[in-house]
Amino acid sequence: MSEDTTIKTEVVEEVKKQPELILEEIPPSIFNYPTVYPLMQTLAKEMADASLGEYTLQDTMLCIKFNPSILYYAYVVPDKEVYLGFDHTRRVTDPKIEREFAGYALVTFNGNAPPHIWQAAIIPKYYHTNVLDNGFKALLKDLVGKFQPKEITMSALREGWEDKAKGMGFKSTFTVYRKKIENT
Repeated sequence: MSEDTTIKTEVVEEVKKQPELILEEIPPSIFNYPTVYPLMQTLAKEMADASLGEYTLQDTMLCIKFNPSILYYAYVVPDKEVYLGFDHTRRVTDPKIEREFAGYALVTFNGNAPPHIWQAAIIPKYYHTNVLDNGFKALLKDLVGKFQPKEITMSALREGWEDKAKGMGFKSTFTVYRKKIENT
């Protein structure tokens, strides 16, 4: 009678967490930290350049620092619980905390007008992902929770946003066209 020496191995599949999207409010008090402003600078400059002179990068920076507005950064993080376990200022400013900048949104306020999503941009790496959709859902949820507005408005510079905005429930109300006039 031979003894069974087979070692029984139980296969356990490793469960890998998917990266998660975090929408983080960036207060003006930490905006100028060396690890915070540079993240959005390129995207904000591209948007200002695309505005054909409607505004400049400096206008965007002044709005963030001095106007009634809220700046949000979107980060992709490997583990939401670990990320959120850090103090807000530290998790936004500490380069050692694992996160990847995915984009930003700038919401402005003007008197009694509804909150206005003035700028929203994501880095090209995330163009064909659900980052934009998930980011907008989180942004709208946050704005509704904070302000209980009857409406939220949004402007966009790039082609293709009309379909995206309609898909999120926005209705087109105003369009600005521009024609450059050559000096004669």
